[in-house]
Amino acid sequence: MIISLILFIIVLALLIGEAFIINRSARNIRLKVHVNGTRGKSSVTKYIAAGFREANLKTYGKVTGEIPSLILDDGEIQEIKRKGPARVQEQFDIIRNAEKNHIDALVLECMSIDPVLQKVESSFYKPNIYVITN
Repeated sequence: MIISLILFIIVLALLIGEAFIINRSARNIRLKVHVNGTRGKSSVTKYIAAGFREANLKTYGKVTGEIPSLILDDGEIQEIKRKGPARVQEQFDIIRNAEKNHIDALVLECMSIDPVLQKVESSFYKPNIYVITN
């Protein structure tokens, strides 16, 4: 019983710590866009990221279409290698990476289908702009 309680407290502390780190990272990114909707999310994400780069903002874009990819600040596309199924944690890794690399703008395609996970994703990301495609 005591071991279970200690493990629970450790896991809870780790989750709270991760939430703090993600929130801090998201706050340090000046412009955040979250693209959601039914069709065209990847294309819209790419267009917005390209527009920000053209405006001389150091920008990352992340698409989850057929091939999940990170669009780097120089426009290079880097495929994201997954070790299993898609998870919201992937978005958190991108947010931390963008903050670490002093990115001005981050455009994320929402990767969650479940409305509850969409809410979790956007609550951590705290975008300045939401884009809904149809």
